[in-house]
Amino acid sequence: EDPVEGGELSRQVASLRAAKEEARVAKEEDALDQATMRFFEVADGDGDGVITLEEFVEVMEKSAGPRGLGMLPQVGSVEAVAAARAHIAAGRQVLQEMLEAGVRVSLVTMNALVDTCVDAASLGPSGENGDVACVHACVRDALAILRLAKANGITPNARSYNALVRLWAVAAGAGMGDAAIEKALEVVEEMRKGG
Repeated sequence: EDPVEGGELSRQVASLRAAKEEARVAKEEDALDQATMRFFEVADGDGDGVITLEEFVEVMEKSAGPRGLGMLPQVGSVEAVAAARAHIAAGRQVLQEMLEAGVRVSLVTMNALVDTCVDAASLGPSGENGDVACVHACVRDALAILRLAKANGITPNARSYNALVRLWAVAAGAGMGDAAIEKALEVVEEMRKGG
């Protein structure tokens, strides 16, 4: 019998791996909790403990500028994208709660959040130092927001699709090159079909 297979050492290694994964997940959840709290502090403009639709739209429009909320790390870093995505996640959470509560949300609000995804992707490294994974994460965020819009009867418009094209342009600059251009062309084709 192999002393490593099924033995104490294997159990210890498996236990260490599980603990490492739990720590990683806890760290991500903590970062999201902190970003959510910062988002709520900024979004609650009048400090009454309630974020109105107007306050939500205002904070989404402010955050569409990469330095708009003044809470992001150095531009050109993976950390800047991660911080921006945490704000996007908090915005999506608020948006989801609003929809679940029956608050009517407009396409303008959805597009503001999608624009924020473009700006978040733009904060990352580009050129030879590009990080395609950062951009892909922002594309996934934008697509999730548009799926949420469609699921709630909100039809994307040219601005929505333009944001996706801009995301793929950022991906091209982050090292994806022609593959990103092809994706942008697919978005344009989908827009033409009215999808």
